[in-house]
Amino acid sequence: MSRNSLYVTVLVFIVMASSIAFLVIRDYSLSNQHASTTTPTSNGTGSTALFKTFSSMDELLDFLSKHQASTTSLYRVATTMPSATAPIQLASTEAKSTYVVGTNIQVEGIDEGDYVKISDKLVVVAKGSQVYVLTINPPEQLSLASVINLTSNAYADQLFLIGNSKLVIISQSTLETEASLPEEKVTTTAPGSEVRILPVIIGRPLTMISVYDVSNPKSPAMLWSFNSTGLPVATRSIGSSVYVVLQEPIYRIMVVGFPGTSGALPLINNEPPLPSKTYYAPGENYGIPVVVLRIDAGTGMMDYSVVFAPPVERVYMSGANLYLFSTSYEWVNIDVGKLIERIKPYLPDEYRQAVDKILEIAGISDELRAQMVSSVLQEAMGKMSNEQLKAMVSEIEKFYAEQGGFIGPLTHALKISLDKLQPSSRNKYWGRLLDQFAINEDSKGNLILALTAEKITSIRTEYVPGGPPYIYPEVQSVNRVVISDKDLRVLGSLEDLAPGEVIYSSRFINNMLYLVTYRQVDPLFAVDLSDPSNPRILGYLKVPGFSEYLHPVNSTMLIGVGYSDGLTAKVSLFDVSNPAEPREVDALEIGYSSPVMYDHKAFNYDARTGRALVPIVDMDKGLIGLVVLKIDNGKISLLYKLRHDWCDRGFFIDDYIVSVSRDLVRVWLNDKMIAQEELS
Repeated sequence: MSRNSLYVTVLVFIVMASSIAFLVIRDYSLSNQHASTTTPTSNGTGSTALFKTFSSMDELLDFLSKHQASTTSLYRVATTMPSATAPIQLASTEAKSTYVVGTNIQVEGIDEGDYVKISDKLVVVAKGSQVYVLTINPPEQLSLASVINLTSNAYADQLFLIGNSKLVIISQSTLETEASLPEEKVTTTAPGSEVRILPVIIGRPLTMISVYDVSNPKSPAMLWSFNSTGLPVATRSIGSSVYVVLQEPIYRIMVVGFPGTSGALPLINNEPPLPSKTYYAPGENYGIPVVVLRIDAGTGMMDYSVVFAPPVERVYMSGANLYLFSTSYEWVNIDVGKLIERIKPYLPDEYRQAVDKILEIAGISDELRAQMVSSVLQEAMGKMSNEQLKAMVSEIEKFYAEQGGFIGPLTHALKISLDKLQPSSRNKYWGRLLDQFAINEDSKGNLILALTAEKITSIRTEYVPGGPPYIYPEVQSVNRVVISDKDLRVLGSLEDLAPGEVIYSSRFINNMLYLVTYRQVDPLFAVDLSDPSNPRILGYLKVPGFSEYLHPVNSTMLIGVGYSDGLTAKVSLFDVSNPAEPREVDALEIGYSSPVMYDHKAFNYDARTGRALVPIVDMDKGLIGLVVLKIDNGKISLLYKLRHDWCDRGFFIDDYIVSVSRDLVRVWLNDKMIAQEELS
């Protein structure tokens, strides 16, 4: 290896930081109204971003032609429904006093789509291209009433049951309308090399939303049908209104492409979106078109909006707002200009002057400017002595020690008001969200996020005899709680929570946030959110193992489902009546593992009787089924283990328990199976 190439490693960290930071400045500044050119501070940047719509289709297509190739590689994209984690009780509104505990949800009154839905009269299960409608009134007379057959290439996995009369089926298929792309040869940056792109035929993902009248379960009748290109990221419903958030994978838009610019637009009911319903924030990274549909299952009316935004990973919905969250992977929140100024004195004169000239050039892109500065730095290092390099490295170490900045993932938040389906504000925050339970909107409309971030704690330098020094940032995970107002401007934050650990589960209850972090033991933190400007830790508890899911029993008790220190499935009961001193009052190992660890809809709890349902796999006893637990007087007791292979859902109807898998529905009274129906 040449001396010059060896010395390039000395400032590789700076070069990466400079290049990426320039990209961050160009593409991801969310404070355009202030013309901000920095990445977020520790609390996030302010954001009442201006959103605009288009005046015509020509303007929209011109926008696409200019921005379709904007950088999106720093983002992840969810192409299937992300796993969720949460609770609710749905009591029947019929005159009959049947008590039903349906899908376990996060926010009371806001249902979440699932492959199975239940009421006091019906159980509906989606399986591939078929939807099974069963009657369960009374439960011991469970029977298959009808099967709804979708198109052969459709796959249904999201359902909503509106009372006992309307069924909403959300299914996915492929819109195969594209001609094959011609074979192309693309020259790469390497001299004389080419990449051959073969012709392909590929369809666009298509989501269909169908509303059926199931008031006569034996003869379901389709009322309305809607469709949109893209895959569902999340589904919610309030009353009879169903919301679906859709997007197409980045690779589908950016790599495959379409004949003509308009191919990057979503199709809603087979038509491109109206320009007046398509939003963007001037000066932002435009990402991909994200579709938000609202369908009234009672009237058949549909509304929508399309927002150019980063690919959505998480969704949270309150009674008034919908929040979309994305993650980008950016490096350090440092002032690159200050870093360059600090190292310039150590450069040979001609290279220092070259850097100054590059910084003064007008009319060039930030990417090109960063590349030019990086090239000068690399060449300069080849001309510097070891003593000069050591002096510059020392200055770099001092700079980063002073900065102590975040590094790595950045969460982007976009708020959409439900009344008009219009984006209202956006912001970005250092750190990443574990799941939807790390998000909450309080009674005042403040947004609260629990994030795990990475932070530079120091810079380590290794000197190699006869070679260049190597610079490594020492990074530590930290957790933070950030509270923003209704315009997503930061009000306050709790920083550096549990350094070296990461968030494993979280739950908001009134003005409290309960967080579980983990490295070797399971700390349960109680965070007081009553003062948005000053969230603070009231107390914490450390116990072996960790909880993957938290569920409130009431305002003073929490159930935790996770793993023991022996890595077997464990249910814990926490007393949080005194948040300053939370206590684990009981724990019970229940088996090998449980789908609750990654899917909150697998859990269910009946507050009326104190019974909890947890699907389990118990390898030692060869049991795959449903565990029925009793929570009473600060104790957890095992009532029954109900055999049901591949069961991942459980529900309550009065004193009965309904266990569900994709192939089978069973009804239980205590530990006795009294009815079943195979789905085949």
